[in-house]
Amino acid sequence: MTLCDAPVFRGAVWATDNFIYYVPSIYSTVSRIAADGGTPQIVTKIRAADGEQQHRWPEVLPDAKHLLYVIGSGGEWDDATIVAERLPVFHETRSPC
Repeated sequence: MTLCDAPVFRGAVWATDNFIYYVPSIYSTVSRIAADGGTPQIVTKIRAADGEQQHRWPEVLPDAKHLLYVIGSGGEWDDATIVAERLPVFHETRSPC
């Protein structure tokens, strides 16, 4: 079953809230989609003014309220930042992918 496009996949996790958090392409944010399909929702925002270029390798903590991910700001991945953020609250609207 295909839930949505992820042409240059950069990590995903199936969380206990029954959503899949994923990064669909290189210069992208973390998005989520319900495990049974629907419309993808953007979860993170790239802060270009702070030098961010991409988010990768999401992990949702067991409480399903916090997200870990890596921020790339160009150059070497040795300079990347690991971030822990509270997940936003979504008001669910569902439609086919």
